[in-house]
Amino acid sequence: MVELPGATKLRIDLKVLPARGALRVLAAYLLWPNLVFWLIGTRIYLMRPVLNLDYLLLGALAVLLPRRLAIAMVAAEVAVDALLNVAPAFHFELGRFLLELVDVVHLNPLQVVSGAIALIACSTAVAVVGSKLAGQSLGKSQFVGLIALGVVLAGVDAMNGTSLISRGVTRSFLSFNLANSAAAKTALALYRETRDSGPGRYAPLTPADSAAGPWLAEARDASTKLRNHNLALISVESLGLPTDSKAALALLAPLMGPELRAKYTVEQGSVPFHGVTMDGEFRELCGVRLEQRGRDVPTCLPALLHARGYETFGLHGFTSQFYDRASWYPKLGFDHVLFAQELRARGLSRTCGSGFVGLCDGDVAEVAGETLRGATPGKPRLVYWMTLNSHLPLSNGDAEGSSFDCASGSSFAGDDVLCEQARVVSKALQAVAKVALDPALPPTEFVVVGDHAPPFLSRERRDAYDQQRVPFVRLVPRR
Repeated sequence: MVELPGATKLRIDLKVLPARGALRVLAAYLLWPNLVFWLIGTRIYLMRPVLNLDYLLLGALAVLLPRRLAIAMVAAEVAVDALLNVAPAFHFELGRFLLELVDVVHLNPLQVVSGAIALIACSTAVAVVGSKLAGQSLGKSQFVGLIALGVVLAGVDAMNGTSLISRGVTRSFLSFNLANSAAAKTALALYRETRDSGPGRYAPLTPADSAAGPWLAEARDASTKLRNHNLALISVESLGLPTDSKAALALLAPLMGPELRAKYTVEQGSVPFHGVTMDGEFRELCGVRLEQRGRDVPTCLPALLHARGYETFGLHGFTSQFYDRASWYPKLGFDHVLFAQELRARGLSRTCGSGFVGLCDGDVAEVAGETLRGATPGKPRLVYWMTLNSHLPLSNGDAEGSSFDCASGSSFAGDDVLCEQARVVSKALQAVAKVALDPALPPTEFVVVGDHAPPFLSRERRDAYDQQRVPFVRLVPRR
């Protein structure tokens, strides 16, 4: 018998414990925490394997540690597991998600603090229940057995081709990801994201892969004579493509009405999306897929148009510190950048949103319209506006004034959350339509496009939107 130091006087008994003891250990450190996530995953979108093997390792170590420390370690692992596996629901890649966590300081502090408290409380509860199931002692054979079982499960997953260490596997015998280590996955993601912190990595897209692709193609071709009118590129937060065609038409209706069709040729389509809002911005402004942001940026639409005589403006109603936009927006080639700080100096004060509390889209739309109206003959303007208020979570009053009727889109009619988000998106589109119909507006071509599908956690709500493509509408002024 080997005595181990510690306040709880835990011990490793060299005798083999009864089978019931082994089952308790497996229940506590293999089945229980993974079962919790499996049950949550039946309702919420989680990109997670069946088993997180870190819990087996923690179970083996638990016998060597004071009980409270063991519970704290398991609780921390549950919290990390939850954060990492919910990241894909918000279209984040893991490494980017970890690096961007510092931006939570710009979100609604009440929601951040309440969410953190809830996560800590739930994670601790899972850890305490696991500790109760495991008991206070562990036999040597069970100690070794936990490690061996973890190795076997990791080996099976590797042979299946779904492991981080799989090499040369071309055919899987399981149709699902059996197991992985959240700790190893986190470390690898951070390594990949930070190993080259210098130049950025940007994969070029074809003109058909972005709504502003035709503008980019024309601006890059020095032999092409550009249209001598304003260009307005509006990226609408969480404007997704409903899988129900009736709902899709209803959502885009503010940009498809007869008044607009009389003034513009209206074109509608969709483009593939990848990642979060920042990825959508690089897709439309630069015609690239953002793989890793670095100190440099590619040659983007604002810079190209500036070189061709345009005056370029970038507008966003949120803080310039979020996503570090203060550093890379100016590099894109904007002559003028107006974030919440600058817009407040111009008199905007109303705030909207819940998690992302910023200026109201309707007010920023008026600034966009005023900017477009200020173009002088021979000096057209590009105005880029990234909307904000339809970012989840929503505020109760953000849809007020929206004319969208949820009954007109069958997939929105029976779900209040889907309905509310669609109403907020529609309200932003109505603001764009108001600018486009302004009789004082000089000839202006509009491209209105979504950045990504709405990042609902609910599987049913996610299924209401295409998870690969977002819609766009192009308004070309009639001569």
